[in-house]
Amino acid sequence: LDKDVTETYSWCPYLQVLPVIGADCNVYSCQDKAYNTACGLLGSIADRRFRDFWFDNKEKFFAIDPSKDCNHHCVASTKNRLIFEYLNVDAEHLGFV
Repeated sequence: LDKDVTETYSWCPYLQVLPVIGADCNVYSCQDKAYNTACGLLGSIADRRFRDFWFDNKEKFFAIDPSKDCNHHCVASTKNRLIFEYLNVDAEHLGFV
């Protein structure tokens, strides 16, 4: 494994695909940051439905900056890169991707 694992992107699209709901009723960005309230906490569903949490305040999905917060071997890194590659395709070609 490479020792330098600094990510080059500033938001993690995969945290919207596979967040972690902890036994403490908190929602975390990923399994690596579960129970890390300083860096991985997206919010709580202790007093509301997950659906309401999910669709309220989209800013929470951009609060974690992988270039600063994820300098380790991330299991979502390759998936994130594929998502970014897809998002950077010419809009007229998206139907064929």
